[in-house]
Amino acid sequence: MAKNIQVLSVNVSSVQGMPVKQATQFHPDSDKVSGNESVYSIHHVLRLLERGRSHFMAPVSEGVLMPDAVEWDILIEGNDHTHALPLDRFSGEHIEMEVMKIAGRSHDAKGVIPEETGNTTIPVEVIYARVTKPGMLKPGDTLVYIPRGFRIELVTLSDRAFRGEYEDLSGPRVEELITKHFSKSARNIRLKKTIIPDDENLLKQLIGSSLNNSADILITTGGTGVGKRDITVDTIRPLLTKEVPGIMEMIRVKYGSQKPQALLSRSVAGFIDNMLVYTLPGSVKAVNEYMEEILKTIDHLIYMRYGLDVH
Repeated sequence: MAKNIQVLSVNVSSVQGMPVKQATQFHPDSDKVSGNESVYSIHHVLRLLERGRSHFMAPVSEGVLMPDAVEWDILIEGNDHTHALPLDRFSGEHIEMEVMKIAGRSHDAKGVIPEETGNTTIPVEVIYARVTKPGMLKPGDTLVYIPRGFRIELVTLSDRAFRGEYEDLSGPRVEELITKHFSKSARNIRLKKTIIPDDENLLKQLIGSSLNNSADILITTGGTGVGKRDITVDTIRPLLTKEVPGIMEMIRVKYGSQKPQALLSRSVAGFIDNMLVYTLPGSVKAVNEYMEEILKTIDHLIYMRYGLDVH
């Protein structure tokens, strides 16, 4: 849910870890500041601190800020940012920022929070955000906090399930497991389930539709074996713009050592543009096994695709 956030102060430190100053002037011409209006380029990474979650003292006297300033602190009010997640956005009238990571409290070299002396901001929790829409930010501005939801497409490939000859159980099981996973981080997801026959053209059409709808994740079940009608892997693998082979290789080795038939699965994982794709076998048992491993890295894979190294 979108939420309005108030900007209380825009501050900068020219040396990492040193007391901050309110922004008054900035140069060169590519990054001008007049008064307390700070202009940020797309190269800036900003730190957002929330009143009540940071020990903030009044800024030191106004001064001229040089372009080598390394820490931009934005003091905000009105957001419980413990729920902010990577790829969420803070959007203003003239600027937009995207959350990169949430950091815990800052410590000095001895691991102790510094004494509250002088004029400074001591972060307790910090949102690191990158500027995605360059522009101006000043005290008194309003930012809208917009959580980033994930759009997930679940596709079951089965001639018999499509004809209604038996109930699809694998698709609902994937839905159950992935919903439980993202609920732990309070990540909003939108799920769409589809059952199609083992048809290459229909699968390609569905993939095209998923890409047009900016789906983040596509998970298929069925069609990963060696039968004549098992077309899922043969259809999807040529479409991958980047394959991530280690996931399925590890799953095959792990379960193939217990049950050699598991080695016959040809499942693949990877990206089609920015859409993360997994092809799973059609049995509920296999879904349980595969999803247990997939969910360990699914968030990190998405973040890495968008250039975020979140630990």
